[in-house]
Amino acid sequence: MNNPYISIIVPIYKVENYIRECVDSIICQKGDWELILVDDGSPDGCPAICDEYAAKDERVRVIHKENGGVSTARNVGLDVARGEWIWFVDGDDFIKDYSIPQILSYINKYSDCDLVQMGMLYFTNGSYNNKVSVKEYLSKDKNDFLLQNVCFHNPRMLFKRSLIEENKIRFTCGIKIAEDQEFQLKCMMKCNYPIQLPIESYVYRQRLDSATHNSDTEKRIVDDTLVVLDNIYNYIVSNNISAEGWLQNRLLIMVRSLLYAASKVKD
Repeated sequence: MNNPYISIIVPIYKVENYIRECVDSIICQKGDWELILVDDGSPDGCPAICDEYAAKDERVRVIHKENGGVSTARNVGLDVARGEWIWFVDGDDFIKDYSIPQILSYINKYSDCDLVQMGMLYFTNGSYNNKVSVKEYLSKDKNDFLLQNVCFHNPRMLFKRSLIEENKIRFTCGIKIAEDQEFQLKCMMKCNYPIQLPIESYVYRQRLDSATHNSDTEKRIVDDTLVVLDNIYNYIVSNNISAEGWLQNRLLIMVRSLLYAASKVKD
């Protein structure tokens, strides 16, 4: 296996109870892919579980590193990825059966595309309880597409690796919230032909103990979003990005989220 078509990058930290379901949902998939498990210094049984899968399946690669946060883990995965496409999957989530063959069939059909969006299922307490359904949407007008199809959830997207590498796009380290929005906005600014697929491939597990449910979330949103907005502004200026309607819309949504979070923070 020299050039897997999709590189699936999974950052792993304290997900011992979920990682097997995540990996099993991927290794059962047909198609050309590689799975990159990035152990971010997880103190539980995750490192051994990762090594176990790598020993059994040559499509699985494991990287062990000191704990540095999800951004560093994803960046390490990007540095070693060999696929034409990148899919970020979280270690406590999983993907639906037959997802990769479906995705590849659409990508082959629309060979000029460089960014893919799709639907998602929500999984809570052992059952599916909600979903994000989207329609197939194609438009050679990027502004029209991104205005009509707003998505802030990175695992619902696949990014062409050449888009990432040619524009030197990586996740900003040191922040825990909105780092994925910064990454995807930069990719959107540089992409040429995004498409949307009418499939619900990603399964998002809703957990009360996850990072997005900590008591200091609102304060963290304020601090990190300010950093992200500053980074995006600098990227726009340095790359001479035009102020298209879709970008103004995304930034407006982020500012509204920032102000709402600020209203919840004492003083």
